[in-house]
Amino acid sequence: GGKSEKNPAILCLSAGTAHIPNLPNPPGSSGSIGGPPVYESTASAAYLLEQNPRVAAADVLVETTSYDTISNAYYARVAFGDVLGWKNVLVITSSFHMDRSRIIFDWIFGAPSGRDGGAGYQLRYLPTPDVGLTVEEIRARKDREDKSGANIRAKLMPKYPALGDVLSFLTTNHDLYSAEGLIKRAMDTGEGLRVVDDSVVKSYGGNVAYESKRSQLSRNAFGLNLGLLAAVVAAAFFAGKKSNSSPQMKLKLSP
Repeated sequence: GGKSEKNPAILCLSAGTAHIPNLPNPPGSSGSIGGPPVYESTASAAYLLEQNPRVAAADVLVETTSYDTISNAYYARVAFGDVLGWKNVLVITSSFHMDRSRIIFDWIFGAPSGRDGGAGYQLRYLPTPDVGLTVEEIRARKDREDKSGANIRAKLMPKYPALGDVLSFLTTNHDLYSAEGLIKRAMDTGEGLRVVDDSVVKSYGGNVAYESKRSQLSRNAFGLNLGLLAAVVAAAFFAGKKSNSSPQMKLKLSP
């Protein structure tokens, strides 16, 4: 059956970040080999369910493809929003990340798809306190955010206005989605990840030692290991009408 209007589903977004490797998933106590790495969305979902007993596990979904804010927005829309018929979306993220998130989500969710023009999304934004980071780390991240946001406005948005254009950008010019970029990273020794200054790396958790799996999940969920968290809350509408049989969503994401 469909989810009630008072109980939207929650989609946790992001596989991780481009700036540090994903945390490994150790072998189980039974001796089985480790599973996939600890995705940021997995950590977000685990923390959310542990801290909010009223949230049902069936209402929580995870997205494990995106590694930055552009792909957060892209996969939130094409893999979930467009398919499930969402219209109203609330984007929640750390204060230092809000301005760039607003630029990107307005761009991606407003881009025509080529099938039916724009999808008609209504976006709202809610910043949260910058917890878990030092003043130096927040300053470094905010400086990087401002420069990146200006580049997106001036260069990426005009060059890639439609949703298909965004996919072309991701698969040809993005190191985490193009064949050439992925092959290069696969052959990298690890030094290639450190393309930002130490304060930015630390803000993503680059200096965090290995911890227990529970600690990893909790720290990731606060943005201490894999960077900031964001959440998108979406209520599904069909033909502009609320439907008790239509799925409704909350989403968590990260750049």
